[in-house]
Amino acid sequence: MAGRGAEPAQQAISKEEQQQQQQQQQVELPDVVAVLRERGLIQEVTSDELQQQARATSLAVYCGFDPTADSLHLGNLLGIIVLSWFQRCGHQPVALLGGATGRVGDPSGRSTERPVLSEDEIEHNVSGDEQTS
Repeated sequence: MAGRGAEPAQQAISKEEQQQQQQQQQVELPDVVAVLRERGLIQEVTSDELQQQARATSLAVYCGFDPTADSLHLGNLLGIIVLSWFQRCGHQPVALLGGATGRVGDPSGRSTERPVLSEDEIEHNVSGDEQTS
């Protein structure tokens, strides 16, 4: 029973340590939204809370790349640049190589749709994109 009495004290200490760690981590991060605006990479955001949140805590951000070619190309550069700025400002970037859009064609409303790729073509393109990154 003596062990049971020690558990709450240990939990209280760990909660206290967690609070101290959180306070230490609450150092304001560089303003990635302002950086991207200054460089003309974004014009508007859906909420001002995004900018506040991005200064207060590290966020995971992602950019998806479709396997339309067997390597990344110039059209992918903007997404890569934005991810790199998020990383420089203390966030965790995630680059996703997706296959779903390649399977359904281009839903953008263009007059000519991107051709639907076969499973083999998608796998070939994804492996080429992975080697590029």
